[in-house]
Amino acid sequence: MRPPRRLIIARLALIAGLAMLAAPAQAAGDGHGDGHGEPPKPVEALPVTPRGLPVELVRTLQLLQDRIARGSTQAHLAQRQLLVHIESRLAAVEPETWAVAENARAGVAFALAGGGPALLRRMLDGGKLGEAEAPLVLGALAYLEGREKEARTLLAKFDPRTMPASLAGQLALTQAAVTVRDAPVRAIELLDLARLLAPGTLVEEGALRREIFVVAQGGDARRFEALATQ
Repeated sequence: MRPPRRLIIARLALIAGLAMLAAPAQAAGDGHGDGHGEPPKPVEALPVTPRGLPVELVRTLQLLQDRIARGSTQAHLAQRQLLVHIESRLAAVEPETWAVAENARAGVAFALAGGGPALLRRMLDGGKLGEAEAPLVLGALAYLEGREKEARTLLAKFDPRTMPASLAGQLALTQAAVTVRDAPVRAIELLDLARLLAPGTLVEEGALRREIFVVAQGGDARRFEALATQ
């Protein structure tokens, strides 16, 4: 006597369900059918290199200055207080901090972004600057102290395109400032580069204003009109 049709269907469904449950266990096996494969290895986190305090503080300043470039009055009012706070923090770091290239470059970026020359003097007095970064610090200090020729000679050794984003545009803008008197065409190239390296920032805004002035002095009416409409 055959079992009822409903019972056959129920048994088939049970067998199919058990097969589905067993499939993942077999797939996880070692290929020999024992179903006891090794558990998957945990995914290792990517290494993250911590940034130095100068880099983080300068990034905070530049974020605020980006808001100023977008027209924030509140950010403009807060800038002076933030500059004072950052300078006090950086003045307290160990001299060895400036032996790290990215920290030294952040210090230069801070000085050129409104922080002034005092920090650069401390960096030099500490005697821990790397050989590669010392001319950059000296050049920025010469610029801020009005020693244009010395600044031009020292800063000409550096290509803004090889600098971190926090410094690249600012360096090109500074190089243009110490070049424009003797080589206005080269200064315009550097101002264009500054705008390219720092779009949407106070650096771009400052570079555009200076380039308009230089072009007007040179009598290039077409370029003047093109820049003035930006």
